[in-house]
Amino acid sequence: MSYLQTLDTHNYDRWIHHNFNKIEKTLPEITKDEFFTYLNEIIQLANESQLDILIQYVPQTLRKNDIDGNTNYSCNMLAARIWKTIRENPDAMVLFLKQYIDMYETNGFCPQGQTNRYIQVYLAFSEVKL
Repeated sequence: MSYLQTLDTHNYDRWIHHNFNKIEKTLPEITKDEFFTYLNEIIQLANESQLDILIQYVPQTLRKNDIDGNTNYSCNMLAARIWKTIRENPDAMVLFLKQYIDMYETNGFCPQGQTNRYIQVYLAFSEVKL
């Protein structure tokens, strides 16, 4: 079985490490103001059952400057740059929000897990070819 066919996000670390620079170059740059705008957008899109989790964890996750040891990149900046890319796609936004719920339910807020989840959503809804 390929390590890209498992549910454990840490199994994706090696693949993301090897492809991160190519992926990162396809993401738009953002300003500090945009970052906080996107933070608020993410929270406002939550449904009632998600709201408590997202109000508690989205700011915590995005305001921490956790560095993914595999990419040496800030997870919060990655999340905001990906959000800028997918925010016009309702299906992508639903999946992105679902990742926060999954992180909460599995205690998966480690930097590598965040990076892996964000990139998986981005690649699922972008036209990036690696």
